Amino acid sequence: WPALSTLRPDVAILQEVSEQDVSKHAESCWIGNDPHKGLAVVGFNGFKVRVHSAWDPMIEFVVPIEVTGPVEFLLLAVWVMYNRAVKRLQERPNRWQMLQGLEIYEPLLLSRKSVVAGDFNNAVRWDRPRKADNHSLAAQKLSDLGLVSAYHANWATAQGKEEHPTLYWMRHKDAPYHIDYI
Repeated sequence: WPALSTLRPDVAILQEVSEQDVSKHAESCWIGNDPHKGLAVVGFNGFKVRVHSAWDPMIEFVVPIEVTGPVEFLLLAVWVMYNRAVKRLQERPNRWQMLQGLEIYEPLLLSRKSVVAGDFNNAVRWDRPRKADNHSLAAQKLSDLGLVSAYHANWATAQGKEEHPTLYWMRHKDAPYHIDYI
């Protein structure tokens, strides 16, 4: 909490966080299948957060959050876990968790100001022909919804050309990746 507080966020999306740690904060919601490791959204500075009634628990870690306060918007909080997510929509087996969420919540995303943010655990560097979980598919779907990547717009760079990693795999400086997006 002290490290997070120094960043002075209005809304924080936290992955791999325990329910107990988040429940201490009055303005928060937590989703998970393991009380020690889940997805949380925390509001600060007058921002309130709650899980939207349209949330489909079968898309476990792509969760629509109603954000109210100084600014109101829909937040699609993301922690893509691939095969580690316990639940998924079986009628969409050719769609990975992120695309399932974007397709199911498309009407909701188009109905108001929206932000999609979190740990996508993916990048175009891992795209392969005909792979259902290619990151470029999610990037294209987000673009089709009228959304742009804050990082890519700010740095005027293309997906896959990121110069600033958001993760060093296993904390190794020689394994930089860009897998977190807003």
